Amino acid sequence: MSLFVSADSLRNWAEKLPSRSVLPHIVRRLILATGSGISELDFPANESVQRPGFDGVVDCTDGNAWLPAGRSVWELSTEDGVRGKAQGYFDKRTIDPKSRTPKEEQNRATNGRLVDERRESIGSCLSFPD
Repeated sequence: MSLFVSADSLRNWAEKLPSRSVLPHIVRRLILATGSGISELDFPANESVQRPGFDGVVDCTDGNAWLPAGRSVWELSTEDGVRGKAQGYFDKRTIDPKSRTPKEEQNRATNGRLVDERRESIGSCLSFPD
């Protein structure tokens, strides 16, 4: 028995409805396990995933390969179409940053599915709206 999760397992899991409410819980646990200097951590899970606003907010002093230092806001999804979803989040938050200062925050889009071109950053596909 392997302790690692395969790409197929993640893909199959992301296709199931409960994954939407569990993904924030998993991300929150991963941040707690790998981050340090965390002063704010808000990733509502389960029934709370339906609330408006960002899916997650983190503020930490020490960043790492997965978690930026400083304040970051997160959007999570298990939907297909990773690039389109990330661009939609980006456009929405550029037009209405929800009383936050985007230049002082890092934005993260996390998806339970695989990106076809793994070497190409989703960030390179994002563009500011006209």
